[in-house]
Amino acid sequence: MDPFEYEEEIKFLDLGVPAIVYQQRAWSPDDQELLHLETGLRRSDDDGVLAVTIALPRVAEVSEGWIEDGRVELASTSVSRAKGGAGLAAVRRKYELREDTISYDIAMATDGVPTLTTHLIGALRRVA
Repeated sequence: MDPFEYEEEIKFLDLGVPAIVYQQRAWSPDDQELLHLETGLRRSDDDGVLAVTIALPRVAEVSEGWIEDGRVELASTSVSRAKGGAGLAAVRRKYELREDTISYDIAMATDGVPTLTTHLIGALRRVA
């Protein structure tokens, strides 16, 4: 995939329990066209295991991993697709929080590229 420009935001909702709901969206800075949208539920247990359920258009991803010292690593345990869903086969997500910046590295495997390959690397700064 050729590099391209996009803008992005993530919103978090604290439920008051050990779970957080989030919404992530990305859009074209030129025409504001929506490029990506996902909503998820992140829940951790007492052992530091993090379980994430993510809904994308016509795709659902379940991942597990860990959270420690501002770092999160997740790997998909299952990916399900509805008719017309993207050919996603597996995902690996890494996040790191330092002060007011979340850095991320997302790798994907697809029907066409069956090995995990870097898809996106970026950073988001807190604005609110």
